Amino acid sequence: MELVDGVHIHVMNSHKFKSNVIKIRFTSTLSRYSVSARAIVAAILETANQSYPRLKDLQRHLASLYGAELSTSVHIVGNLHLVDIELIFVKDRFLSKKQFLIEGIFDLISEVLFNPLIEDEAFTHSLFQTERENLIELSERERENDFSQARNESFKAFYRGHPDLSLANYGNKELLESETARSTYKEFQRMMQEDRIDFLFFGEFPEKMIRDRIRSWDLQPRKELKSLTHFQAESSVVQEVFQKAMGQQSVLDLAYYTPVFRDEKSYPALVLLNALLGQFPHSFLFRKIREEEGLAYTVGSQLHVFSHLFRIYVGFEAPQRNVIFKQIRQEMNRIRRGFISEEHLSMSKKMLLNLIVQVEDSPMAMVERTYQTALFGPAYSVDGSFQKAIEAVTPKDIQRVARSLQLQSMIFLEGSSE
Repeated sequence: MELVDGVHIHVMNSHKFKSNVIKIRFTSTLSRYSVSARAIVAAILETANQSYPRLKDLQRHLASLYGAELSTSVHIVGNLHLVDIELIFVKDRFLSKKQFLIEGIFDLISEVLFNPLIEDEAFTHSLFQTERENLIELSERERENDFSQARNESFKAFYRGHPDLSLANYGNKELLESETARSTYKEFQRMMQEDRIDFLFFGEFPEKMIRDRIRSWDLQPRKELKSLTHFQAESSVVQEVFQKAMGQQSVLDLAYYTPVFRDEKSYPALVLLNALLGQFPHSFLFRKIREEEGLAYTVGSQLHVFSHLFRIYVGFEAPQRNVIFKQIRQEMNRIRRGFISEEHLSMSKKMLLNLIVQVEDSPMAMVERTYQTALFGPAYSVDGSFQKAIEAVTPKDIQRVARSLQLQSMIFLEGSSE
């Protein structure tokens, strides 16, 4: 239900698990001017507030709530930046004493959202400094990771003209260093006033009590989000980037344009193409390049369904680059010509269907699917069942989708021979 414009409550009743899950998601348009501030906000909110000004105070309080867990995270989806606050806690019926634990959980949420640890209209300097430094250290570690560096370069090349989409979830070192305790708190205030907010509940919850508590916070209406997904234009020019890797292992990252979105008829075929190429241990690239030829340490493929991107990545020794690229082209061309065995297609469908079943056993995955369906609409399926849509895919369907992929960029990080 929509409490006011832009503030939504989703309740998923389930008696299957012993724990309840609450996710509070702030959604805003992705921007380099706010991405790092939002990441720092997330780190601060899970660490301290006015009632629990030290991490150990907050941890002690969580322990008093029968071991409740509080965490935050940030994500980029299409044109959107997400800040999540997650709480996991035991259901009342599993407590030894008859208690209404959710009241205490909502009191804690209220402290996190409405009583942050601030002074003079800014987050407390020491808290801000600690959390910002932690994120800067994370950015430094990722910069030294060759796979992360190759992925970042791949994003830059693929999303040419849209530099914000190449940012990490937390931005980058330079953007983090530009933030202050005051600018970060100002962004938190803007989030509370302007972000779309989704309150997602999975488990056993009294719905009237939930509505009444959230309504008491007097959250104001906010404008509807626009441009949820990124519409990337296909380029006829393949960009090539060659750099030295930090370590001995070389990395090849290939970015392909796909015209298919998750609400289109051919989406299940695209999902199966990813499964056939590099998602699983039986996939063509893993089996051929790593297992049979022994050319690579790591190989896989990844689908970015909200921004037209299909990636293939390989970690290997530098002299094998041309051989590996040739093998990738051969495997892709085999699929484009329709050489897909029933055995491999059946195995890929089985693996995907098993993953879908696992989603049903994961509260967090169910929460995520509920959010995505509410915001983007359901993923394409023939009759409302994505499982049946996967089962109905034919080799011809996959062949057509494979032919629609167009290589956009090739990133090669050459490892040292020492």
